[in-house]
Amino acid sequence: MNKKECFIVFDFKKNRIRISKEALYMLGKPAYVHLLVNPSAGIILLQESSANNHLSHRVPGSVYGAHNSFELYSKELLQNIFSLINDWSNGHTYRIHGQPNPSINAIKFPLEDYEEVRK
Repeated sequence: MNKKECFIVFDFKKNRIRISKEALYMLGKPAYVHLLVNPSAGIILLQESSANNHLSHRVPGSVYGAHNSFELYSKELLQNIFSLINDWSNGHTYRIHGQPNPSINAIKFPLEDYEEVRK
């Protein structure tokens, strides 16, 4: 699978995080995922999770049959991520391509490798 197909988007205008459907397929079509943010390493890790993890987000089954990506809305999480990157501007949208890590069934998104999405 092409690296460009696996991405996460941070939309600070709509307080939205979009995870590409391809990223979810790389994780084996999980019912739940969680995002782990490591500020000192400058990475975000996307991993499969479970319903009993209070940090998990349920992935609706309809995501896998649709053409859309998976969307999360969390103003607090976005503000925390926004504070990690000095070059980001509020109200803008940024994309980061993922790097699969099969040994831990995760996808790593290095915060330094972002691109601004122009609409």
